[in-house]
Order: sequence, then structure tokens, then C-alpha cells
Amino acid sequence: MAKILEYCETTKIYQKFKFSLNEKLIDRIYDSCLSDVSDSKVLEAACGSGYGASVFKKYDNVAYSLGLDIDKSMYQHSNQVKNNTDFVLGDLFKAPLEKESFDLVWSSSSVEHFASPSSAINAMIELTKPGGYVFVGVPFLYGPLFSYYLTPSSKWREWIGRPFSKGELVKAMENSGKIKVIENFVYFYSLFIGMVGVKL
Repeated sequence: MAKILEYCETTKIYQKFKFSLNEKLIDRIYDSCLSDVSDSKVLEAACGSGYGASVFKKYDNVAYSLGLDIDKSMYQHSNQVKNNTDFVLGDLFKAPLEKESFDLVWSSSSVEHFASPSSAINAMIELTKPGGYVFVGVPFLYGPLFSYYLTPSSKWREWIGRPFSKGELVKAMENSGKIKVIENFVYFYSLFIGMVGVKL
């Protein structure tokens, strides 16, 4: 099953569908976090190819939008597809970026793959300005990806990443005491749950 899904991810139809869904998600995040912030600075943490970071550039009040990822192959892929991403190759936990310098730090479908999702979220919070926003989106435990716990396939579980309940994600977000969750919603046909937090 995981091999089939990996193949599907490479098809143009899947990519078009994924990009369309990502653009809707980014519109939602923008409306929640940045619609009234001038000269905003945005960082997509663990960005993969950085497509999402490039989409944020469409808004006039976004001064710049960066993508950060440690995977060199993603950096190379970003250059090959020419998706107009300002890509920073680096480790989220030792990011070569100024702390407390972003109005929004966000990540969708990445935090669940870290050994310690809470540590990844805390690293995102460190890069966020006081009063700025953090968005985290992860597989939703009570959506279709509950199958994570039913399948014997380690490849399938690796591909999905660990699903979260609403309560688990709130706890991971607010664990540091530096952020307050102000909004949550499910997206991508209830496959994912996302939360917006404001840095205290």
C-alpha cells in the first residue's frame, strides 16, 4: 500500500490535487494570522520542496516567505521544479535564522515525523516573534488516517506519521507555556487537524 501511495505522489494528477488543497489551506492560515499584518515575514518549517512557502508570496503584505528543510534532496527538487521558493537548507533545531524574527512559522504534514513533535513545535516557537503566530497541521486521529493503528505495515505508518487527537495537539502546542492555541480546524477531508497559536 505504501509503495502505491509513494507512486501516486509522483503523478501530475496527485500533484495538481495536492497543490490545490495546499493553496486553500494557506488562504485559511493567511486569513487567521496575517491579513492585517504589514510587511510580514513567514517561515515554513520542514518545508519539503517548499511549494507552500512559495504560495505565501502571492499576498502583497508578505515581505518574504522562506522554506526551511534539512533534506538536501528536497532543496535540489525545489530548484528543479522552479517553484520560486526562497529555500534555507538547515536543521530546524539549529536553524541559521534569527530567533523571534517571524510573524508566522508554520508546518503542515511534517511535525508528526519528528521523534519529538513537541520539540519541533518548540523550535518553531523560538523563531516566532512575540505576538506572532504558529500553525501546526498533523494527521487527525479521528479522521480517515486512524488506520495508522490498524495496519501491521511499518511502511504505511512511516508514510502517515503519528496521528494526533485535538487534545494531544493542544498539549504539544501549549507545552512550552509560550503559546496559546486560538483556533483549530480539520482540513484535507478530515485527514489532518490544524491549530493556530499566538506566541505570548
